[in-house]
Amino acid sequence: MKPNHLLIFLLIFWSCKSEEPQVLTNIEGAYIGQFYLAVPNSDFVSSDITLTLENGRFSGTSSRSKYPAICRGTYEIIGDEIIFTDECIWTAEFNWGLILSGNFKFSLKDGKLSKLTRKEGENSYVYNLSKTN
Repeated sequence: MKPNHLLIFLLIFWSCKSEEPQVLTNIEGAYIGQFYLAVPNSDFVSSDITLTLENGRFSGTSSRSKYPAICRGTYEIIGDEIIFTDECIWTAEFNWGLILSGNFKFSLKDGKLSKLTRKEGENSYVYNLSKTN
């Protein structure tokens, strides 16, 4: 390999930014935001939500009844996911995918939780969040 090629290769190698895994810090606190269910070929309806995360427990509310269904339970962070376990009893007349439960990928903004997303087939359950404290 000619010296110029080696130099170019090394410059490219060192300039490539490896993707750092997202590290969730400072998760505890109160959040406000918007929820929507993204379904292909359909308009989505959003609702205002509140979510409180404290000592491995969550609770929250929604401006629309059971859209999403946020009650209370526990959460844990594993890798790039937050796993919610709902502790409430629900009736059967609505889409149980709307319950804040299961594995959610998270997104960060300035090191703080800003988005939760769970995919089920082509549907996405999305929480856009802003920390209030």
